[in-house]
Amino acid sequence: MPDSSAVMQTGTRPEVIEEIDTAALARTWRQDFDIDVGPIFDGIPTLRLCQDPVTQRIFFDPPVAGSPDFYAQLRRFDWYHPSDKAEHCLAGATIGPEDRVLDIGAGDGAFRDHVNGAAYEGLEFDPHSAQRARDRGRCISGRTLSQVAAEVAGGTQQPYTVATAFQVLEHIPDPDAFVADALRCLTPDGRLIIGVPDRDTYVSALPDFALNAPPHHLTWWNAGSIRALLHGHGVRHLTFHWTPVEHWERRLWWMARVARRLQRSDAPRFGPSRRRMKIFAWLMAGLLQAIKQPADVRGATLVATARKPDVI
Repeated sequence: MPDSSAVMQTGTRPEVIEEIDTAALARTWRQDFDIDVGPIFDGIPTLRLCQDPVTQRIFFDPPVAGSPDFYAQLRRFDWYHPSDKAEHCLAGATIGPEDRVLDIGAGDGAFRDHVNGAAYEGLEFDPHSAQRARDRGRCISGRTLSQVAAEVAGGTQQPYTVATAFQVLEHIPDPDAFVADALRCLTPDGRLIIGVPDRDTYVSALPDFALNAPPHHLTWWNAGSIRALLHGHGVRHLTFHWTPVEHWERRLWWMARVARRLQRSDAPRFGPSRRRMKIFAWLMAGLLQAIKQPADVRGATLVATARKPDVI
């Protein structure tokens, strides 16, 4: 069934964009990343990629999220947590030593190096990433966001002036609850900074791209859907910035460019029929990535910044 929360929030029934066979998707995960996600999809033969016509939010139904073991296997790849991310630089430039920063989904705490002397605490559910961050002297907690929000509301935790969530929202089964909790952690007029893959960039053109599907990505965002999400929580002064194509995504950008030129606009995004296109586009991108992209081309990441409303 379509995601019930989306139906309840907007009063409309989401449109089904595509139906995805989970056995085929699990095969893609094995072929491309040597990760067995079959048990995660047990009892779920089909996923639906849906869009809410009011909020323009795109989401997978059901929202099958990855386990800690799944993310432990992704950590084997050096590219999974690049330490030099443009979104960190964008956000860090707005933070001063007087700030108190809560970094939600902090990974190994790389954003700590960009907060300009501000007090920093990261939240990370993956114990291995959290321990690696602590080994580097970074303050990382295993508490959940809802726990911190409850502590702030109860007066046992000092609120934060800035909350960040880089490449986190797209993994969350309930984005509205996530945003509500993040805002509850903030001081009046505190800032929420969210970085997400922007589906209006090259990302959605990548054929049969497992990383853009469950159990990894559960939602697809763009400026319009982020605006609808955050305005639904009363935020103020919402602004957007986009990062350039970074060195770790150059090959993917070229891969999407090749795929766009060769595949039909109505081609399915996932499934065995896209595999030959994916392999060909990947090989061609290996040759083309030495060519510099146009200066004004956008990378995958959209960074949204908003102020907490006066009353929640």
